[in-house]
Amino acid sequence: MSTQKVDLLNIGLMLFSCVLAYFLPFELFLFSYAVLGPLHYLTEIIWLHKKEYFSKTRYDFLILGALAVLIYFLGYHSHFETPRQHMMWSSSVVYLAFMFAFAFALFSKILHRFLFILGACLLLLIIDRKVPDPNSFIRLFGLFLPTLIHVFVFTGMFILVGALKSKSVTGIASLIVFLSCGASFFVFIPNVSYQASEYVKNSYQGFYMINIELSRILGLTEIKTIPEVYSSPYSIAIARFVSFAYTYHYLNWFSKTSVIKWHKVPKLQLFTVVGIWIIALITYGINYNIGLQALYALSFLHVFLEFPLNHQSFIQAGNLIFRNKITTSV
Repeated sequence: MSTQKVDLLNIGLMLFSCVLAYFLPFELFLFSYAVLGPLHYLTEIIWLHKKEYFSKTRYDFLILGALAVLIYFLGYHSHFETPRQHMMWSSSVVYLAFMFAFAFALFSKILHRFLFILGACLLLLIIDRKVPDPNSFIRLFGLFLPTLIHVFVFTGMFILVGALKSKSVTGIASLIVFLSCGASFFVFIPNVSYQASEYVKNSYQGFYMINIELSRILGLTEIKTIPEVYSSPYSIAIARFVSFAYTYHYLNWFSKTSVIKWHKVPKLQLFTVVGIWIIALITYGINYNIGLQALYALSFLHVFLEFPLNHQSFIQAGNLIFRNKITTSV
């Protein structure tokens, strides 16, 4: 499939995800996260392994994998005096994974890596000891980086890099449509009654802080209680945005099969992926929250292992933009 056809396919998938998100604000997210999510994690990890995780040395991924296991134990097998302590520890692990990945993506010399990681650890220590109210740190690394930044900002960056590389009208159009769809949920808030089911409320309880914190950051009507998460028009608008971002993030991955050929793997690996995916579907079907716990480490693993690629994408976008500017001026 040509690049132009892939761009047009993705524009269609964006519009499809956007429309569904308007009608099924919470339900679409829960479906995409449980059904498309695990298949995305597994296939992307295999593809990243083939690409050596876009890291400078061979075994860097083991550290990122260990941090994903650590965040699982922090989430389900540790006890803290306060929820804030738990969030600070979890946020710190995500921060370290992000910084380690930056060093892995950019530096091949051990000394350069050591100095960068040492600086990152010292900065974390200062934030932990000297910053009286590290809410911004917790929101950024504990809440938004592994969720909305991963599925919306990084996806947008991949679209931008693709458009800059191909210099195609359809590539630029896909980026415009992507951003427009995301903005539409806050520009057009239809006055329709929405009633979340008990299943939605029970299943979404691991994600409702996204609605509360994003509402606060955007300056929308503050959501003070959990019932308002499912009744406030602004919270429902956020839910639509979240559903769109996650659903298209997954669909975008599967739409690029012919481009990056992530499906070209040995049959044993393919059967293993399908088998684990079916088990994940059954687990989510039995109890959504048990499914979240069972897939918790895997979900963070795919986020952490993608960080080196994310860093390289930002650098690549900068190089393409400034190189084009220099070429034009000359």
